[in-house]
Amino acid sequence: MHRVCLSNDRLPRAEGCGLLATAEGFIHADRNLPFHVLIYVLEGTIYVTEDGVDYAVGPGQLLFLKSELRHFGRQMIPRGTRWYYVHFSLPQPVHEVTENQEQWLFLPKMLSHLSGSS
Repeated sequence: MHRVCLSNDRLPRAEGCGLLATAEGFIHADRNLPFHVLIYVLEGTIYVTEDGVDYAVGPGQLLFLKSELRHFGRQMIPRGTRWYYVHFSLPQPVHEVTENQEQWLFLPKMLSHLSGSS
């Protein structure tokens, strides 16, 4: 499992964000991105595989995809699925994470039961 790690003294940089809704079902693109991705599902289910691990992200769930790792779809994302995404980068290289553990916030790979939270 590949987690995203935030430094407690440097903020992430947003690269792009948006709300998407599928008019027709589709399979997630096969790609390897130079930035991290946060996915939060409102309706339906996002099916995505990252580095060989399959994820099904449903309503009220959030998933972090790690930069530089291949992710793609194996299963059809159903029509009507709606989700927010945020593409973001972090200022530090990953190999620094082991240097000073108390400096880092290790984000969980997936969060659930977020529906209705504000």
